[in-house]
Amino acid sequence: MHATGGTHMNAGEDVRLAGVARVLGAWWRALAALAALGALVGFLLSFVLSPGQQASSKVVLHGQLDKNQLLTQTQIATSLAVLDPVATALGGTGVELRDRVSAEVLDGNVLRITGTGPTAEEARALTDQVANGYVRFSAQVVAQTKDAAEAAVAQRREAAQRNLDDLKAQMAQAQRAEEPDRALLGRLGTAIAAAEAEISRLDQQAARESSELSIPGEAEVLERAIPEGAAQPSPLVLVLGGAVVFALLGAGALVWRATRPSPLTDPDEVAAALGAPVLAALAVEERPEPELLREEGRFHRWLQHLKSPEAAPAALDPRSAGETTRYRRLLARLGSADGRPIRLLLVLVDDDRAAHRAAEELAVTAAEHGAVAVVTDDIWDADQYTSAIGEHDRITVVTAEEQERSGTAAAEPIQLRITHVAPARPTVPDCAAADSVLVLVEEGSRTAAELIDIGGACVDAGHPVTGAALVSVVRPPAPEEPPGGEAVQERDDELVVGSS
Repeated sequence: MHATGGTHMNAGEDVRLAGVARVLGAWWRALAALAALGALVGFLLSFVLSPGQQASSKVVLHGQLDKNQLLTQTQIATSLAVLDPVATALGGTGVELRDRVSAEVLDGNVLRITGTGPTAEEARALTDQVANGYVRFSAQVVAQTKDAAEAAVAQRREAAQRNLDDLKAQMAQAQRAEEPDRALLGRLGTAIAAAEAEISRLDQQAARESSELSIPGEAEVLERAIPEGAAQPSPLVLVLGGAVVFALLGAGALVWRATRPSPLTDPDEVAAALGAPVLAALAVEERPEPELLREEGRFHRWLQHLKSPEAAPAALDPRSAGETTRYRRLLARLGSADGRPIRLLLVLVDDDRAAHRAAEELAVTAAEHGAVAVVTDDIWDADQYTSAIGEHDRITVVTAEEQERSGTAAAEPIQLRITHVAPARPTVPDCAAADSVLVLVEEGSRTAAELIDIGGACVDAGHPVTGAALVSVVRPPAPEEPPGGEAVQERDDELVVGSS
């Protein structure tokens, strides 16, 4: 059981890896171009981000120091107490030098100080001055510590000497007594001997400390600054990094594009996803969109252009004779036996502007048979359709709430109930039974999963899909091109054949 599962998992991974390799192999020229672009960007950034040249100097620390003490020395080397005098000599501030100076501990109590500058000479000069400044500062700290220790020893010796003098005075006074107290004399003798021993010990300590060549904390320059080349990130690192980052981003984008669900363009695939046939291929005129909708659809249109980067839409008049005939035939297939639809439910996706315009054209075409009631979900949709359709004596636009309250739309012989659904979680509202249910969708705008969800939402609401219509956006013909010409008639013949 485990072996079989592992075999299936490995096979799946092999398939995915093969697909990734195939995508990268097909787009290697684009990836190479992206890598070259990234290298160029990295080269340009090197003029801004590269810190320049660097140099390092080594300083040896005398005495036995533990790790915490060594870490303290690295912090001292990059502190303002050391950098401020150096910055004053160079004409700057210690805060500015903090980003250009670093320190680290090497083996053997050796401290390496590294400085960066625009040129190798400036980096070397900065490093030398910081190393010398650190040594001077350490010497000052050691001298102050040594002076403080010597002063403490001197104070203790002075106190011991005063104590010895007092004991000797007491001894002399006790000896001059008529009857000397031998016990007292013994105690005073013992105390005088102890005081003299303490003074002798303090003298030896002072002599030993003064004779020592060095004490812990003293520093000495072991090696003057040596240029080490370009500081990190160097121009070469930025160039290589830019090439690698751009190539990886491009590869990731290509793999994501290849593995993500692609919108369906084949009518047979659309029909299989919806569970209903594609009844017509409609065309609507390209129209400027409101700013908000244009912003929302910009990314989607860009992806569509990547998928099929063809030129601008073909020039075609949606109100031409051929296109009007197509709308009439669609209504005839959805209506009663005499060609007049009675109750038609149109299902559209919220952000599908092409489908919205196709619904408007259907309403105008249906008005040729008689009065039409367009029923929308809310007042905002009603205002949009009223504004788009314009003044029409046979079309009445009302909301579903108004229809239920007044029953005006129910009296019209033709009812177009238009409902909008969300592409992510489509929900068809409860409404009266319809003779036909038509899904209007822009060609190549929805994936199979989205269409399956839309079809399922219709079934859940008790309105199984009768059919679908694929809508394409076309450019209006130029003013000098007569609408309904030979080219338009040829495309109309092709569409009629494709929808039959």
